[in-house]
This record gives sequence, C-alpha cells and structure tokens, in this order.
Amino acid sequence: MFILDTSALLEVIRGREPGTEVQKIVGNQPYITTSFTQHEILVGMKPHEMQKIGELFNDADVLAFDSQSSVISSRTFRELRQSGSLINVVDIFIAAICIRNGGTLVTSDRDFMKIKGLRYELIN
Repeated sequence: MFILDTSALLEVIRGREPGTEVQKIVGNQPYITTSFTQHEILVGMKPHEMQKIGELFNDADVLAFDSQSSVISSRTFRELRQSGSLINVVDIFIAAICIRNGGTLVTSDRDFMKIKGLRYELIN
C-alpha cells in the first residue's frame, strides 16, 4: 500500500512532472493519504484547485491518527530529539500512521529518511 504525503499529492493536483512519477508508483491502486495531509492540503488550497482537490479526497482513502500511531510517533519523536535530528512534528505523525498501517510513504521530503522503520519512495 502506498500512502501519499502532502508533497506527492500536490504534485498530482498541480499536474507537474513529479505527479506523473507518483501516478506510476501508485499504479491502479486508489490514492491513500493521512488526515494530516488532508488538513495541510485543504488549508493551503487555491480557489482554482478546489474542484480537483474535492474530487481527489472523494476518491481517496484517508487514514486517521489513532492510539497506536500515537505510541509510534512519541517513540519516533524521542529518538529524533536524542539524535539531534528532530523534524516537523506533523511529518512524524504522518510517518507514524504509515508505519502503523504497514504502508510505504510516497514523498519528495527527505526529512522522512531520518525515521527508523519507515518505508518510503522518494520522488523528484
């Protein structure tokens, strides 16, 4: 299962070259994302993107942050803080949801490389 983060979904929405790469990775599978990614996109959407974003989220599965994700994210936060490699906490939440659900994160954000146990596909 591939889970798209904000950077990957924005490339799809905006129809740029990396969006084509995302579509190749995902193939015929439905788009899956997290509630945090959905929030980030809805907050930052431009008026001309509203229809496409609405259609995208109607067709996408959105994974929520649950108790197990909380345990994973707190452990990850502590590990990153101890190593001096702390990243954006929302990215830690997204990674925890991916780990909890056994998914592979599709992203262009290299910060995710710092998270132990996270499977990811980097797009350009």
